[in-house]
Amino acid sequence: MVLSVVAYPASLPQGPLAVYNYYPLQGLFLSFPTEQAETLPRNRLKIELSFVESNTLNIDSNPPDIFILLDQEISRLALILTYGITEALEAGVEIPFLWRHGGFLDPFIEGVEGLVGATFPARGQRPQNIVDFSILRTTDGTSLEFTTGDSGPGDIILKGKFHLIKESPGHWGIAARAALKLPTGDETRVFGSGHPDFGIGAVFQKSLGNFTLYGDTNLIFPGGRFEPFDWDLRPIFSFGFAGEYRWTPRFSLLAQLGFHTTPFHDTGATSLDNGNAFELTAGFSCRIWKDLIWKLGGVENLNRPQSTPDFSVVSSLDFQWTP
Repeated sequence: MVLSVVAYPASLPQGPLAVYNYYPLQGLFLSFPTEQAETLPRNRLKIELSFVESNTLNIDSNPPDIFILLDQEISRLALILTYGITEALEAGVEIPFLWRHGGFLDPFIEGVEGLVGATFPARGQRPQNIVDFSILRTTDGTSLEFTTGDSGPGDIILKGKFHLIKESPGHWGIAARAALKLPTGDETRVFGSGHPDFGIGAVFQKSLGNFTLYGDTNLIFPGGRFEPFDWDLRPIFSFGFAGEYRWTPRFSLLAQLGFHTTPFHDTGATSLDNGNAFELTAGFSCRIWKDLIWKLGGVENLNRPQSTPDFSVVSSLDFQWTP
């Protein structure tokens, strides 16, 4: 390759894709992605731009309690700054911006579903690329509805990670992490939950030749209740696994599996109350330059009810340097 003259370790892992829960309601809460256990070196700064295009079609009718229709796409652009405070401790901030719109993925998803014989009948019966966000509790008339696009800042996330055990031939690399989500997004426009969330987790990493396995397990505590329906919330448990195979020193193949429980209960909606979900991610990572990495992948839900988006495209570009 043209840029192969740049010197860096051939077996250096590039890390998995940072995949969150992008469902319009559950995605309002704090979520931990699978990541590397290693932290940034002291005084090292990482600047990351993350972009996600996520398509959701969810119809959940449970008369006479509740009716849900979510037909939309969400674009999420986030600026993530991470700094190495010590050789074992890093801290960061994630600043997201959200755009709800009709999108462009409906024809692609419908075509792929038809090709593999896994069609969702409701998708073929609805107009393509529209915004229809409706939640109606029929028992008291409480509703939340949007039929036009909108955009605005989301909830800012403060996070930190501490490297507990350095990876070695006989040991997994292990790190502990914590995060605090601040209620900076407008909950009336469904760009935030309206309350702070707190979470803790652990990250694991082990390499063997050109293959690296990542794992994580997390517990998140949503704050407050979900307005305007006054729904109680419960802790969210999640875990994930990711495998990275370095096809060349610059190019890695990525495969990931994630699981998360729902924070909702007793809402009357199956897709919320029983919304524990598995998601499969496949993609690649490319080291464009020594300190510049681009990642791209697709995320597919593996189970119904539809408590996750039908499909998401995830991309990130991160650059590291020492000021």
